[in-house]
Amino acid sequence: EVGNEEEAFAIFETLNERGLKLSPADLLKSYLLRRILIENPNIDREIVGQSWDQLTENLEEYDVSNFLRHYLLTKHEGAIQKNVIFKKLREEVEPNQSNRQVTAAYRVLENIRWSSQNYAMLLNNRSVAEESPALDIVLRKLNMIGDSHRIFLLAVASKFQNDTAALLQAARNAEIILFR
Repeated sequence: EVGNEEEAFAIFETLNERGLKLSPADLLKSYLLRRILIENPNIDREIVGQSWDQLTENLEEYDVSNFLRHYLLTKHEGAIQKNVIFKKLREEVEPNQSNRQVTAAYRVLENIRWSSQNYAMLLNNRSVAEESPALDIVLRKLNMIGDSHRIFLLAVASKFQNDTAALLQAARNAEIILFR
């Protein structure tokens, strides 16, 4: 038992440093929740927890760490391996010598949660078929051959919010490129 949440977060991170393997998603959840509570002491903790829960619900059974990797690939140049996911996202919250632009932890969480909604659509987890049968068909075909197209389509979905026609055109282009 611990006296407060700050001690719980510290124990969680200590266990990870001593060999208990945690996924990048586990580390990020612990880190963001702790930072949000530090930055906003009066915030409703339940709302913060619900934001993370919504993110995982959006993805259903899909690997959150893989989604985070794809999310980062839409924002950063170069390769992003699973072992750098936590570091890259922490850099968005904490200043360091290479990154002078810092974002509040709650905004980072909300950006990731919002992107998880778009990603769920790309996974065909939600009612894409009802909204756009043509997009549903293209996404089903693309999902049969892998997941690399989701990085591109996640970037498109982020740029053209709620523009199904733009996403459909991008998905059709991805289909042409991948099948050729």
